[in-house]
Amino acid sequence: MCGIGGWFAWSGKPPRPAVLEEMMNLAAHRGPDGQATVVCGLDGSHEAAPPGESAWPVGLGHRRLAIIDLTEGGLQPMTNPEEDLWLVFNGEIYNFVELRQELQGLGRVFRSSSDSEVILQAYRVWGLEMLTRFNGMFALALWDAANRELFLARDRVGIKPLYLRLSPGTLYFASELKQFLALPDFSPCLDPARTHDFLVHGALDHNSGTLLAEIQSLEPGTWLKVSAQGKVQKGRFHPWPEPAGLQPFTPAQRDRAAGQLADLLRDSVGLRLRADVPVGSCLSGGIDSSGVVCLAAELLREGRDSAVTTGPGQHVFTAAYDDPAIDERGFASLTANRTQARQHLIFPTAQGLMQDLERLVWHQDGPVETPSTYAQYKVMELVSQEGIRVTLDGQGADELLGGYAGHQTAYLAQLARSLRLPSLAREAAGILSLGGFKTLRQRSLDTAAILLGRSPRQAGWHRQWLAPELTRAGSGEALRCRDDLAQRLLLDATRTNLPRLLHYADRNSMAFGVEARLPFLDHRVVDFAFELPPAARIHQGWTKHLLRLALQGLIPEEIAWRKDKIGFAVPFNSWYREAAGLFRETLARPAIAPLLAVSDWPGFVEQGLATERGLNFLWMLTNLEIWVKRFKVAI
Repeated sequence: MCGIGGWFAWSGKPPRPAVLEEMMNLAAHRGPDGQATVVCGLDGSHEAAPPGESAWPVGLGHRRLAIIDLTEGGLQPMTNPEEDLWLVFNGEIYNFVELRQELQGLGRVFRSSSDSEVILQAYRVWGLEMLTRFNGMFALALWDAANRELFLARDRVGIKPLYLRLSPGTLYFASELKQFLALPDFSPCLDPARTHDFLVHGALDHNSGTLLAEIQSLEPGTWLKVSAQGKVQKGRFHPWPEPAGLQPFTPAQRDRAAGQLADLLRDSVGLRLRADVPVGSCLSGGIDSSGVVCLAAELLREGRDSAVTTGPGQHVFTAAYDDPAIDERGFASLTANRTQARQHLIFPTAQGLMQDLERLVWHQDGPVETPSTYAQYKVMELVSQEGIRVTLDGQGADELLGGYAGHQTAYLAQLARSLRLPSLAREAAGILSLGGFKTLRQRSLDTAAILLGRSPRQAGWHRQWLAPELTRAGSGEALRCRDDLAQRLLLDATRTNLPRLLHYADRNSMAFGVEARLPFLDHRVVDFAFELPPAARIHQGWTKHLLRLALQGLIPEEIAWRKDKIGFAVPFNSWYREAAGLFRETLARPAIAPLLAVSDWPGFVEQGLATERGLNFLWMLTNLEIWVKRFKVAI
């Protein structure tokens, strides 16, 4: 929805208001519909950020992407009638209609139809408890002049980002890392532990740290308060549920759970259709996005309130390729035709990636793990070109409901370790019937490696090239769990896959002033999914089995029971080969040289070009090098 930024300087000299303007200029892409700033005093006084020096201790900035209440009533920074609360907010509170009705019943009077004002009123009535009532994605900063404190909070899953810099006497906050470059006293330095975790695990946003040493991320489901005395309080309002262990899952339980999941998803999609601008969808040929598109079509036919269309049929957006091994146009068209959607195609290319890479890295606020992020970037560019401001996307289903091959392997290992031999035989037979002998053989080898305490995949030759100092700097976080499906899913959702995907999705969509909404990450769906035993997710070789049942009859049968999985794939090997010249040029004399134990960089690059793992590592290093130079990061 927007970009936010600002500070609270409880001691010392506050920054100049012009710094706040520059912070928001660096987030202009997040809010093309307007910019405003305000500075506030401890006593509740305020004014629009003045030029020159200022003694105002609180600064709040906002870039607007107008989605709900397109009038001036939705402008931020927003205050309450008493003008003792000031809010800047990024995201959407999808159940704001119901909350507003409840608050009106308690005597609160509203001046707008925005969800932002609901936050202000809810804070006055419920305080911290308001966070547990919100169904949405959000990062918010609220200056409470009555209590002389700054309040910050981030949504349960971490869909919207919120970064912090705590310096002596001042707390800064922003939607993106690049906004801190506007601070005159900030010199960006690389954080070795986070750099190690990225290069070794591909991890981003997996904890409160970032690639910049002085910048922290407010973790999902967390709030933070800073008082006028500089006292910092922090708390979690929504811990992740404890995942269920191995237990029986009867056919009756399966049918009942499939119906519950279908109902939850229908309501989640319905809430995320609320907008005062047209809503479209990103559509691959997979189960997740097809389910979202078909549910949205059903709700639009029923005349769901607040859904805005641009004529008959949804707009859906698909990345397509000439390579039939990864092209999903055929499957995506099945869903588009079924829902009478207007399908838009984009054809990402290696040449386009090379031309756009520096801009992509700039918008991503850091290096990009694989080129597949570029496919999503181009899809969002097309969405913007077609005049659509909101998309519904399918992220999160794989992490919650068991959609990856590694989830099958973790389940097999868990069954073997627990001596659930009949279930193990059933799953092996299912994998054989669905994927053939080659797939079963690979899953069996991986499972055996896990049970013997070894990695199911070669660690990768790149580890040998890390400088000893970088190797020692690793955060030490447990980022792998291969022998327990429930724990593996929890890691994927909270530390590895999902945080990285949410990072990419937020930056790709906001780069073009588009808001991406994620129905599978409704907190009710998340909580429901983690109550399910592993047998609900993986069944007779089928991944995401319960989701397939829940969507059966709604989405095309060919998609509901697809055996393969592609997603936002790109032709990696051919694109990497076409990037060989870029690798050689960028890594000839790199600024990141101290991070690796490499004396002959040209030879190192040629060696990397010879293997698949080497190509991927060269890609990651090239991205890191581009970002370090663009952000002027000290190593």
